[in-house]
Amino acid sequence: MQEKREESASTTKKSTARSQGLYKAIWRWHFYAGLVFTPFLLILAVTGGMYLFKPQIEERLYHDLYHVQAQSQSTSPSAQVQAVKEKYPGADVLTYKPSERSTRSSEY
Repeated sequence: MQEKREESASTTKKSTARSQGLYKAIWRWHFYAGLVFTPFLLILAVTGGMYLFKPQIEERLYHDLYHVQAQSQSTSPSAQVQAVKEKYPGADVLTYKPSERSTRSSEY
């Protein structure tokens, strides 16, 4: 009877040691995977944030291009397109976004 208990205890210790070894191996590989994928996740977070806050970032970067002095008379969109074509020959104007306020420039 004593032999069976010793054998059972020995088997339990081996099983416990094996499961602890497996547990440590899994966490070690989890750590390595974190080291490999962290740079990609950081890049995704930064570029996603830039894309999310694009209007606010552009507003600060191009403040001098977006804000103009309010004029007493406005220029028609066709005259603005013509002025763009004269300044940049060969350019194609594909879109036109009218200004939202009198102090904001229109965009092409």
